[in-house]
Amino acid sequence: MPILTADPPAQTTDHPPRAASQRLPRLETLLGANGPLAHALPGFAHRPQQVDLAKAVAASLREGRPCLAEAGTGTGKTLAYLVPIALWLAKHGGRAVISTHTLALQSQLIERDIPALFAALPELDLHAATLKGRSNFVCLQDLEGAANDIWAFGDPIFAKLQRWANETDSGDVAELDFTFPQWSEVAANQDTCRGRECRFYDRCFYFKARKYAENCQLLVVNHALFMADLRLKQANPNGPTLIPKYDAVVFDEAHHVDDIATKAFGLEWGSRRVPQLVNRTKKLAGDGLIDPNSLAALDALNQSLLDPFLIAGKSEDFTDDLLREEADRADFRERRDEMCEGLNTLAKDLIAAADKTKDAATKERATGLARTATRVSTELQLVSESRADEDAFRWYQTRRLKGGMAVAQLVKTPLEVAPMLQSALLDEVPRVIFTSATLASGGNFDYVKKRLGLVARSVPSPPSPSEGRGGRSEVATSSGGRSDAASGPLPLPSEGEGGRGGEGYSAEPPVELIVGSPFDYGKNCLLYIPRHLGPPSSAHEYTEQVAKEIVSLVELAGGRTFALFTSHRMLHAVHEAIWDKTDYPIFAQGEMPPARLTDEFKKAGNGILLGTASFWEGVDVPGDALSLVIMDKLPFATPDAPTERARERAIKEAGGNAFGEYSLPRAQIRLKQGFGRLLRTVTDRGVVAILDSRLYTKSYGRDFLRDLPPSPRTDNIESVARFFGGG
Repeated sequence: MPILTADPPAQTTDHPPRAASQRLPRLETLLGANGPLAHALPGFAHRPQQVDLAKAVAASLREGRPCLAEAGTGTGKTLAYLVPIALWLAKHGGRAVISTHTLALQSQLIERDIPALFAALPELDLHAATLKGRSNFVCLQDLEGAANDIWAFGDPIFAKLQRWANETDSGDVAELDFTFPQWSEVAANQDTCRGRECRFYDRCFYFKARKYAENCQLLVVNHALFMADLRLKQANPNGPTLIPKYDAVVFDEAHHVDDIATKAFGLEWGSRRVPQLVNRTKKLAGDGLIDPNSLAALDALNQSLLDPFLIAGKSEDFTDDLLREEADRADFRERRDEMCEGLNTLAKDLIAAADKTKDAATKERATGLARTATRVSTELQLVSESRADEDAFRWYQTRRLKGGMAVAQLVKTPLEVAPMLQSALLDEVPRVIFTSATLASGGNFDYVKKRLGLVARSVPSPPSPSEGRGGRSEVATSSGGRSDAASGPLPLPSEGEGGRGGEGYSAEPPVELIVGSPFDYGKNCLLYIPRHLGPPSSAHEYTEQVAKEIVSLVELAGGRTFALFTSHRMLHAVHEAIWDKTDYPIFAQGEMPPARLTDEFKKAGNGILLGTASFWEGVDVPGDALSLVIMDKLPFATPDAPTERARERAIKEAGGNAFGEYSLPRAQIRLKQGFGRLLRTVTDRGVVAILDSRLYTKSYGRDFLRDLPPSPRTDNIESVARFFGGG
């Protein structure tokens, strides 16, 4: 828990105090060429696009309505929302949350951007902190209990962890300069946490971090924690929360919100859940408090339940594709019910063991494991059943861990998260800002508005004229023009789906803004799209052509290449095809952790990095080490991706156009992310190559090209050679 400012005054209310009332500079002054930030922040440059974005955020805060903002690379996005948020908090009090997807951006905000802003403007008198989930903190109760486990006896790494726990101020796993494989055994978790009843409550790292956060006006979290908090609030509006009450939210890297919310509001039940519980309970069995035979029986039941899934491999829907016959379904339900009964019996035995023992640590451990057993049973029941009123689908996946062990996962996923976001967030906190360098598709926010619940909703009674709700919103574009973006009415989610039903609520139209990058793409970037490659559908021939094209391009660029692939299969095939055809060092995803892979690529200065999903975004390589970005093909979702297939099917069944409404805009956003890897500073220069001739042959090719930054385009590799100075 980094503390950015002096300790804030202790408070007992839901909100931190209003900052000291002083006359604060205007937004335009702060972000101006001669403003206080220009003098205080090294490298600060006045950017009109940054000011436009800041004004859009300020309008959202002032008018109490959402904001959708796409800001191209180099805009200075973080300051563009931090400055108006800070001014608003200083004037009105309350609390704002900034949510990010990546740890890198979270660290940048909390360690660099926010401290720099507060130092430049001490009159703001604001306090900020980062807030993390429980599992990031060591639990002193579980650490004490683990000291008696067999695996911990004489373990020098465990002894090192104990010393660290006695010395650390934060208890945050991010502090560790060594790897501790059994972290899950000592990490704070909801099952073993006893709150104020715990003997270690006054020293608890998690609750100390939470208490500090409650007295701060600005909190930085990640999307996963934010969505977990929303799910808690939806399930129990008056219950405990993970994040203190807030008045405004900024989602940076907002193009991930839909996917993270989908995961948070879904359910997963994996084949390792029961073995992990059994292993944690064996110590109690060794002490004679639990029957070891019951643990062995649970292990056997788990294997019997999930064997069909491990044998089958993977599928879209485990009831339609695997358990087709009613006999198979009945057999699965019978084994599932046996498993749930066994878990519930174990929970009762653990409670009895807790009552029987006089040792405080053993009592706490048994009680926590009982809660875990009950939760594992409940989640298995929920993930494997489908209700008529549920807008969700079920599927399973299998994968192999390092060492070859196969694991299966049963998953229940909501088809739409918009109703949940509407009821749990937008209806309660209208000041929600969504921003990203890649948020729009086709020059508008139609796709993302539907996905995030930012569309107008029909209601039983119209809002009063004074409320000014509904109507049309405008999209401000980077050229300064405006284009109307009508939001058609959609039915209000039915009760039980997350909507407010008959309360007469209609969404406020969001503030919308699209600003381009200040970088000179016309001068510093060339887009190369060859026409001679065959269609990606001819897999073997296409792979050979792509490999040959990559070798030619890499030689022209002198290495210094990111090659981005849409599948691991293609990455491995190309790696195999080119490794002996170039002298430049190749760094392939999977050979080492992603961060180290990127560092090694930067150090080499002339390397070739082959990457898939995680390398299409969030990887920052400014300067000469990167001058060529290659994308093997248009990044449509793979045909066997369960979530995409189910959502496309639902759109078709509702009479919609699944390709135009869902598949295409997702791919457009993804392509912009890959394109954005190239130019990271105003002096960067290079080529983006998209090795997919469908950009010429398919009507949707124009849709992709219109979404990319304006740069000269060629289909001639000789033009690439001239750009790099080779001809």
